[in-house]
Amino acid sequence: MDPCAVSRINRRNVLDVAGLTALHTKRLDQMSASAALAISSSSAHYPGQVLAEANPDAERLGQAGEMLGLIDVALSEFTHPADRRGLAWDIRHFHQLTELVEHTPSPEHRRLAQSVFRLFGENVVPRLGGLETQVIHGDFSPYNVVVDPRTDHFVTGVIDFGDTVRSAVIFDPAVPMANLLGRTPEQPWRDACAFAADFQRERPIQVSELPLLPIAALARLTLRALITNWRAEHAPDRREYLLGHAKDDWINVELALAVSLNDVITHLREAPQGQSSRASSKQSAVFTRNRIGASSWPFPRCSSGRSTSRSTATAR
Repeated sequence: MDPCAVSRINRRNVLDVAGLTALHTKRLDQMSASAALAISSSSAHYPGQVLAEANPDAERLGQAGEMLGLIDVALSEFTHPADRRGLAWDIRHFHQLTELVEHTPSPEHRRLAQSVFRLFGENVVPRLGGLETQVIHGDFSPYNVVVDPRTDHFVTGVIDFGDTVRSAVIFDPAVPMANLLGRTPEQPWRDACAFAADFQRERPIQVSELPLLPIAALARLTLRALITNWRAEHAPDRREYLLGHAKDDWINVELALAVSLNDVITHLREAPQGQSSRASSKQSAVFTRNRIGASSWPFPRCSSGRSTSRSTATAR
């Protein structure tokens, strides 16, 4: 698949999705009677700031997760002639992009990518045909969510439906989870799980598919780093800038791989059954690094070679 084949959807498709979402206004307003979801291709028309600039705590991340859950509920029956288009950013194609590793200059980063490709290939790929699918937003990143911290409902708008596609439901929350990995370096999965827990309160993930969610998040973050490296090779004038962003992603992949996935899944399974992630996020023990091998896990374990402390949330 051509790595350049990203974000290709025409204006009519975007408007169709917006119209469909508008039909579900009541579902989207469940979080607050005054909450209004704004759908557009730009944040300039809506009050507030993008989520990436708001430094949200677990409660606010949970509210963002709830909103994505409500959007997926609204989109559950939506169809469009273009919704099955090929898109390199669609996580379901991740295993077809192994050649991107060749464009990654660091041997350590290539090793990390190969570890994630192995996890995805052995556990997600065999089940791709049976995963629950629907039209999803596809890019619910911190730069595509408009928020107003002064309001109770927090989320004031969701923008950029350019990556909207029919894909597995678990791949939608995997995108924001990828952006949140490593945000707290000593507990690299904490914020990602806070988001996912409240997403599930509105749009439950099938029990059998939940163990694949953290692998999908790792795949998305790895994909972003790989595509950024590829772009750096093809844009020499921006090489250092792009490689700097990719380096941050590789740090967060390494941090996330250093945690027992068994602990991550345990937390994801337990949080929706009781209180929301706003309360359960305090259970920090399950997010501690360097616990590989602490408990049995059906997926291959991948240890990281060293520890780091830097994290970031970049665009995409």
